[in-house]
Amino acid sequence: MSAQPSFTLTFPNGNNATAIRASPDDDPAGVIEALELPAPSSLLMLSGGADQMSNARFSQLTAAFTAVGAALAQAGVTVIDGGTDSGVMALMGKALAQGGRTSPYIGVVSAHAEVEPGGPRAEETLEPHHSHFVLVESDEWGGETQLMYGLAAHFSAHAPSLALLANGGSITLKEAEWNVRQRRAIIFLSGSGRLADEVTDAVRRRDTAQRRLATLTRYDRVTLFELSQPPERLADLLLQRLTGEK
Repeated sequence: MSAQPSFTLTFPNGNNATAIRASPDDDPAGVIEALELPAPSSLLMLSGGADQMSNARFSQLTAAFTAVGAALAQAGVTVIDGGTDSGVMALMGKALAQGGRTSPYIGVVSAHAEVEPGGPRAEETLEPHHSHFVLVESDEWGGETQLMYGLAAHFSAHAPSLALLANGGSITLKEAEWNVRQRRAIIFLSGSGRLADEVTDAVRRRDTAQRRLATLTRYDRVTLFELSQPPERLADLLLQRLTGEK
């Protein structure tokens, strides 16, 4: 199926975003052309959430994303994530806006998936600081993943890329496995809870017996970053990996 024409979304905060509706198996190159997305100088894939975190840990996560967003905005890094106004995507959206983002910030969303049973659909809860959205015609979380990582593969063929994962659950694990398949380095925020902490524990114990995490525990491009460290260190690490600068 070829990509449909793009259209404009307007948010209550006055921001506009260019959007397109797409099928899970659409050609990424066609989606990129329809959205008129430029080739990036570097790419960050963001995954995860912020569920079941203590107030102290969430404050650390917020500080980390504030520093990271400012650094990414200044360096002109293109960011792709799940696009909804929740968890790490909400934090990244605000941080990039505060940092004066000029490069694309792309949300790839399983458009019709319910945020909660009987509640709003994903496309009704979009994060309002994104510049572009790909609304994937699926009613299941994860229905967007194939196209999301098709875009990632297309962009990262000629630009450095990196994945940042915080917290997260089963969908985040699938996205991590896509990053492994595409040989993309991954930074896990240790201390952010759930999947990120499970991976941290397994990697540190060199536990390859956990079949669920085997792909990640055996991967040689995983970095563990303690959330309790100064936020600027995380920003510096990302810039080093993406641009070679600090």
